[in-house]
Amino acid sequence: MLDESFLNLQITFLLTLGTIIFILVSFRRRDLIAYLPPYLILPIGYLFIYKSMIPPTDY
Repeated sequence: MLDESFLNLQITFLLTLGTIIFILVSFRRRDLIAYLPPYLILPIGYLFIYKSMIPPTDY
């Protein structure tokens, strides 16, 4: 129970960290700006789908 909530927190942290890193990289490389909206929407959408499909009280 505790480790599952910690796993959800870890996944949220990794997705947020990946999005922030991609934003910083895209600011340095202007050719990646065109790919910013799908890569920004994808982790947020995946996070909402993951949290809605897997209930916290599964056991």
